[in-house]
Amino acid sequence: MDDTFVGMKSLVFKSFVGKKCVIEPGVILMGVKVPDGRYVPAGSVIREQSKADQLPPITEDYPLKDMNKGVLHVNKSLAKGYLSAKK
Repeated sequence: MDDTFVGMKSLVFKSFVGKKCVIEPGVILMGVKVPDGRYVPAGSVIREQSKADQLPPITEDYPLKDMNKGVLHVNKSLAKGYLSAKK
């Protein structure tokens, strides 16, 4: 999952999530492939490939498009702080 964000309380079961995707919180994916560059709205249940194929593309105005970068930055900062506090 390159540059892909999977939100909390999401279930990805027997599915594939493409590159640069956002899986918003509370999503259930079962047996589908999410194409590159798409987002799955919060609370969606996707069980048919036809629905996965119709997921909206991530555009420049999509507010969560850089969510993965933000989460990664915060996690690295937390780890760095934790490690420096142990010394």
